[in-house]
Amino acid sequence: MNVQILQGRYWNAKKIENVYIVTINEGVSVITGLTHFIMDQKIVTGNISGAAIANHMMMHFFNPHKKCNEYGEFSDQSEIINILGSFFMIREELKLSLDMVLKKEKHTTLSCSLLEARINGMNNFFIFPAGRQVPFKNQFLDIQNWN
Repeated sequence: MNVQILQGRYWNAKKIENVYIVTINEGVSVITGLTHFIMDQKIVTGNISGAAIANHMMMHFFNPHKKCNEYGEFSDQSEIINILGSFFMIREELKLSLDMVLKKEKHTTLSCSLLEARINGMNNFFIFPAGRQVPFKNQFLDIQNWN
């Protein structure tokens, strides 16, 4: 197994074979950290999965009561229990799209698009460059073993 330790201005990472595990430094924006990592490693396109504890979050979500999209902001510390997204380069500009599930007090969750969040604790992001399958995907798609 090929393992490399990588370090950048806003992040630390491990590269295991062709998958990266990225940790963004405390106080750094999720968007800034991931953007710098992707640009530094020259990854053209791929997928992101992760979790983090963050604060100063800005998000975009659908309000089912008003039946429209709204912007929201939380300044307190919250747990992002799942971040999923993708990225690609177009005309030498990085396009990054991240959706998250945010856990709030009293067992409330909010699903939304992440616009901004500052790391305030534990965080890990798995980056899968294009052309590589997400591990464990095949076990769900193996229809020959379905009974």
